[in-house]
Amino acid sequence: MEREAVREDAGPAGGDRPLRYWRLRAGLTQRELAARSGVTPETVCRLEQGARPGTLRTWHRLSRVLGVDPERITEFRRWLERELKKVGAD
Repeated sequence: MEREAVREDAGPAGGDRPLRYWRLRAGLTQRELAARSGVTPETVCRLEQGARPGTLRTWHRLSRVLGVDPERITEFRRWLERELKKVGAD
């Protein structure tokens, strides 16, 4: 599988696809990230596309492999905000 390059103008937030940004910055394919984090390649793909929110455990696994604080991945932040709203926390 050919590796994609990280665009030089892509900032740390990664626009609307920050997981993809951090994966590419780490030089990993979706399959490699999945294998190292113990999730399926389909999970990585769906998270990158925003097709699923993911679980707290999944985000921690991915962030650990990527060497990134999970809060720097905006999908995680959005997920956390939704979860906090569910339980009524501010």
